[in-house]
Amino acid sequence: MLLLLKRVGSKLDITKLASEIGVSRETIYSYLSFLENTYFISLVSPFTRSIDREVSGTKKIYICDNGIAKHIGNCAEGSLLENSVFHNLRKYGKIRYYQKRSGAEIDFILIDKNIALEVKYKGDERDWLNLKKTAEKLAIKEYYVISKDFSSKKAFLPAQDI
Repeated sequence: MLLLLKRVGSKLDITKLASEIGVSRETIYSYLSFLENTYFISLVSPFTRSIDREVSGTKKIYICDNGIAKHIGNCAEGSLLENSVFHNLRKYGKIRYYQKRSGAEIDFILIDKNIALEVKYKGDERDWLNLKKTAEKLAIKEYYVISKDFSSKKAFLPAQDI
């Protein structure tokens, strides 16, 4: 659990986790299943048009509580913000993330609403332009940058409003 707390909002590398603990990949999958079924963690699959890739893709991890993540896991403010936004978005439906090998990413895609959301501690115009470019390639028409810092621009959402 301590290793997972350091990875809030990150993609999980099952092989690396297994190596660090000294157990098999199957054991790690078993641990993750247990933690997910007890609601300690949530795993988010990648966004793809192929169900095979979605099932086999690397998942991102979120923790049940920011207090635990901060005090035990010593998570960075940006990770805590992303974790908090994830928990607030779950009520809106199925969530996926997107990341290309080239590095272009979208933190959250609300599948049922076709909305892309990028979380930035201090979002700026460049973040929105990158999100716009990536979202349009995926045929997502609505996209926003969620930022802790208030911005009056229409494509930015204050994190406290989520």
